[in-house]
This record gives sequence, C-alpha cells and structure tokens, in this order.
Amino acid sequence: MADLDVVLQKLEHVIDTQKAQGSDIKELSKGFSILATQSEQITNLQTQTSALWQKYDSLTGPDSIQEKIREHQKGCPKDSIENSFDQVWMVLKAHSLILIALAGWVFVYVVSN
Repeated sequence: MADLDVVLQKLEHVIDTQKAQGSDIKELSKGFSILATQSEQITNLQTQTSALWQKYDSLTGPDSIQEKIREHQKGCPKDSIENSFDQVWMVLKAHSLILIALAGWVFVYVVSN
C-alpha cells in the first residue's frame, strides 16, 4: 500500500501542478491579449505620427505651400504699388492745398466786395 500512496501523492502533485499551470496559462493569455492591444495602439500612433509628419513636410519642405506663397509674392509688384500710392497721396495733398487757396481767395474776394 505504501507504493499506492506514493503514486497517489505523485498524481495529486501532478494534478496540482497542472492546475497551477492552467492558471498561469490563463494569466499569460491575458497578458498576450493586453500586449496585442498595446501593439495595435502603437501601430495606430505610428501611422498617425507619420501622417502628421507628412502634413508638416508638405507645409515646410522645399516644395511646400509656404515656398509656393513666397515664390508668388516675389512676382508681386510691391515697390511699384507703393510708389503709385505715394504719387496718389502727393496729388491729393496738392489738390487739397489748391482747394484751400481757392477757398481763401473766394473768402477774400467776398469780404472785399
């Protein structure tokens, strides 16, 4: 009977070990599930980061929108427009002075008659 008891104890030990391994396997399964979820989230974040860098590069790179705007602005006649505005203001000032002089002349003419 002693041999039978030893065999039963060993079987019970094997059963306990299998139960412990079963719970370990369940915990590993949960860990792998969390790991898979995190891996997918990391992949999603990497894709989003890549898309953001592409947008940033399209705004600031050599063929970017900013460079296209700068090239367009180089072709604009800024200096000639500023000169035209200066000339218009000079003409307005001259006309204003002429009108003031005429008003003064009319005033003097009306007062003297």
